[in-house]
Amino acid sequence: MRVCEESERKSSYVEFQAIILAGGGGSRLYPLSENRPKSLVEVANRPLLAFQLQLLEQAGFSEVIVITIQSQATLISRYCNEVYDGRIGIQIAVVDDQIGTADAIRSIKDRIKTDFLVISGDLITDVQIHYLADIHRTQDATLTSLLWKDDSEHAHKPKRDTNFKHYIALDNVAQQRMLCYRAVDDVEDETLNVPKSLLLRYPDLTIYSTLRDAHCYIFSHWIIRLLDELSDISSLQAELIPFLTEHQFSGDQSILRFSSPNPQALALSMADFPRREPGLLRERSKSTDKDSIKCFAFIAPADRFCRRAVTANDFQELNRFVVNRVFHDPNSQWSESILDSNHLQSLKAEYPQAQFGPNCIIGASVKVGEQTSLKRCVVGKHCRIGNRVRAVDSVFMEHVVIEDDCVIKDSVICDGASISQDCLLESVIVAGHLTVAANTHIFSSNY
Repeated sequence: MRVCEESERKSSYVEFQAIILAGGGGSRLYPLSENRPKSLVEVANRPLLAFQLQLLEQAGFSEVIVITIQSQATLISRYCNEVYDGRIGIQIAVVDDQIGTADAIRSIKDRIKTDFLVISGDLITDVQIHYLADIHRTQDATLTSLLWKDDSEHAHKPKRDTNFKHYIALDNVAQQRMLCYRAVDDVEDETLNVPKSLLLRYPDLTIYSTLRDAHCYIFSHWIIRLLDELSDISSLQAELIPFLTEHQFSGDQSILRFSSPNPQALALSMADFPRREPGLLRERSKSTDKDSIKCFAFIAPADRFCRRAVTANDFQELNRFVVNRVFHDPNSQWSESILDSNHLQSLKAEYPQAQFGPNCIIGASVKVGEQTSLKRCVVGKHCRIGNRVRAVDSVFMEHVVIEDDCVIKDSVICDGASISQDCLLESVIVAGHLTVAANTHIFSSNY
């Protein structure tokens, strides 16, 4: 894959520019991200970044800006230049390690000429971009956000659900207008107060605690001017989006100076605008057309997948889902790229004494001993697995060594780790380049 110059060619998706935020440190994904950038952590033996690039390519984008940080720039650039073989042109933008996501967008403001799509570098989804784009166009939205519904066991129990972060209110009439986006930490005693004026204007709304933010957004171009002015906004998700949703109905006409195309139009619209009490204006208005800010959301359909690799548990769930999808849905957008690089069949032929169950993804240069059994496993490149090993629902990253007579269930073994003889590991994450001593039994732990 080549990295294109900034103006080398124009995207076929001319209405939007695409940006991938690939600079996350991945602290919550530790130790999986200890020896590689978070966006290069592999799911089904494929870097996270590859999933976003493919998504954009399938949507019709011909180029993308990938923002990364100084400490990861060399590895990200190497992957884009030497490994990725797609058709999309990539511009690399390097920012300081400690800046926030809004700061990162602000740092490339001169490159952004249109409305722009921002995707987190840890997202895997098969929700097509055109669903968001259609809403953004037809509603003349300031922000269009991708959400997914969490139907997991703890989704309705905020205190037990580590992914629960927001109360999100959507209008049931106006095609998913996003009315409220409130961090759970800002809500006392799990009680969300909704202004009476909002209920009068949108009486048919639903407040969700089970919707999750996919960190995939389309913004109007004028948001760049807003960010340039409000330099204290550092985070898109934690600061900009709450700001936009809260100011939709504030009656603050000063916001027009950012969204207005030119100062003359601004002066005219401000002078001609009827002077009314802001609360009354909010209550009486029934149209979205006059709003300076309009926030909308698209909820991923139930038959589509949308998850982020935030934690190690997320990483395991992503592996299970993606592997299952590529084996059981031949029309999956990931099937060709993942199965074409799967060495399962050649490994079966080379090691007939080993058993390989369904849903295994095997990387290159893997060696397997006799009477070993692998079921629903992802095995990275250059791994060596000994005799009589039993592994189920597990991920071995690259250069992993598993010695004889080990049993490994529902675990992740990170790059370069070694598991000595006769170990039993269940629901364990072993950090990279560590050695687990012989006859060790570990359950539900990080090692």
